[in-house]
Amino acid sequence: MKKYSFLFILLQIVIVFIISWLFAMGFGFISFNENIPVTSLKNWLPLTLPLVTIIYVACANKNNGRIAKKTMEKNSKAQNFGKTYTFINSDFGTAGSILRIDEGTGRVAYVSYLNPFKFQMAQADELTDVASSYMSGPVNTTRYVYFQFRYKNKRMRIPTFTSRRMHMITSSCVKEGIENADHFRDAILKHQK
Repeated sequence: MKKYSFLFILLQIVIVFIISWLFAMGFGFISFNENIPVTSLKNWLPLTLPLVTIIYVACANKNNGRIAKKTMEKNSKAQNFGKTYTFINSDFGTAGSILRIDEGTGRVAYVSYLNPFKFQMAQADELTDVASSYMSGPVNTTRYVYFQFRYKNKRMRIPTFTSRRMHMITSSCVKEGIENADHFRDAILKHQK
């Protein structure tokens, strides 16, 4: 399973640069009449690129999430997934993903927001090192709960809870993240026996 597509990410970067350039032209950082010298590139890039990147990433994650959900639904139906358990990881500032387990057959489906057109599937017996765990934060808190497995010697780690702001953590959020991670782990281990 692959978390991202290099070509898809490269296309996103090109789009950000084009939008930044158009944004800079619109606000007069670059004149429509002049050839773009290197000095003007030095001027507009630091001004527009961070702003456009933040806005674009937020919009792209939302759009890529819709594409990923459609990809997951269409292919799950085509693969005859029955009773499923689905987790959508779309925390702000992280690359989202969708993980689905067919609890009847033990098949695992995965679609990443960085590769939203690609439906990836594996059987439970093809997965190794299936586990759920967490990373502790300061003052006995939890900042990251995850479910992980290895597929063809590549580790896949899917976060079920992440905390960027320690003061926003509630025990119910962490508990829900742990329950989701344990549910995925138990469903796969059940089919590996």
